[in-house]
Amino acid sequence: MVSMPVQINCPLSGLQLTIEREAHNIEFLTRAAAEPNSLKRLALVAVYGCVRAILFKDRVRKPFNAMLGETYELVTPTYRLIAEQVSHHPPISAWFIQGDGFIYEKSFVPKIKFTGRSISAADEGACLTTLFAGETGKELYNIGSAKTAVGNLIIGETYIEPLGTCEVVNHTTGEKAHCEFPGRGYFSSAKEVVKITVKDANGQARLEITGRYHDVLEMKDLDNGETTEIWRCPDYLPKNA
Repeated sequence: MVSMPVQINCPLSGLQLTIEREAHNIEFLTRAAAEPNSLKRLALVAVYGCVRAILFKDRVRKPFNAMLGETYELVTPTYRLIAEQVSHHPPISAWFIQGDGFIYEKSFVPKIKFTGRSISAADEGACLTTLFAGETGKELYNIGSAKTAVGNLIIGETYIEPLGTCEVVNHTTGEKAHCEFPGRGYFSSAKEVVKITVKDANGQARLEITGRYHDVLEMKDLDNGETTEIWRCPDYLPKNA
């Protein structure tokens, strides 16, 4: 057995750290429930799914392993959540968040691949969100997750970023949002970049959201060319957390 310095860990359990990311900016779901346009509702849900990545920035220390049966509960004026570590090998956690205009349910089932210099993690769990909105009064969304890459484990500055693609689907209307994270290249030109394409039930692109999730995201209406800011990163993120 090899002893490791405790300084490599952040002072949180894996369950709490994961929930922190999921609950951050959860108000986007409340905004989505209040939006009368179904495509813009989908856009807000997709933005929520993407901007959670801001909590990866400068936070590369490993959390402590969650114990089997460990729970975490949080109650705020706008939402409440309960989470539990339901399996230790393999590690699986599940949580339920209820807020103004929405219910968010998710299981987190990570599949990790170690390449020697980096780690690639895919979440194979399910994520279902119910918005109390639309013509039927209730819409069901599935929020996909892109892979998470941890790079420069041996040499250079370690970083964590989402990589690849995922989809957000409104199962009630048939509308879909395609989210793409190109990832940083050799020159970091695509660092923190995300592109979201919102399509109607016929598969036609109607809205396009582009920018950097650590800065600003802008939404363009492809029908009339109008562009509006949909997300601006707050300046209260923790330093070296």
